[in-house]
Amino acid sequence: MVNYSEMFEYRDGKLFWKVSPSRRAKVGMEAGSRSSHGYILIGFQGGGVRRPLYAHRIIWEMHNGPIPDGLQIDHINGVRFDNRLENLRLATRSQNLRNKKHSGAYFDKRRAHMKKPWTSAIKVGDKNKWLGSFATKEEAEMAYHNAARELHGDFYRAV
Repeated sequence: MVNYSEMFEYRDGKLFWKVSPSRRAKVGMEAGSRSSHGYILIGFQGGGVRRPLYAHRIIWEMHNGPIPDGLQIDHINGVRFDNRLENLRLATRSQNLRNKKHSGAYFDKRRAHMKKPWTSAIKVGDKNKWLGSFATKEEAEMAYHNAARELHGDFYRAV
């Protein structure tokens, strides 16, 4: 296992090089850059192979040790480049997916002529749970958020 503390200094959610891994990256420079998906990626040379690593994973392992198999690192506030230690937590894949922005409201074209064209449903395990039909998008969203808050607990995040 790589000792990231020898390579990086952690300061307020950011990593800074302790060693110079290339001509471009100098000691003291902030490590990594934001990917198209919003995560901070760091080019890393290890075992003769150059590969990008996620800063949030490095930060977690620097402070907490290896990430257990089957778990991921979740950004509590949903901001993928906010890698402050207090914003990171272990999560299963399904927990991590629950912590996404989601309105839960859908306009059903087949019901457009009816009084309640908006529908809402939530995933429970591997099945969808029907929450009902609603007159407005706001009512459908409220039904989703009430169910999500109850089902997802700490991993619920409002839009």
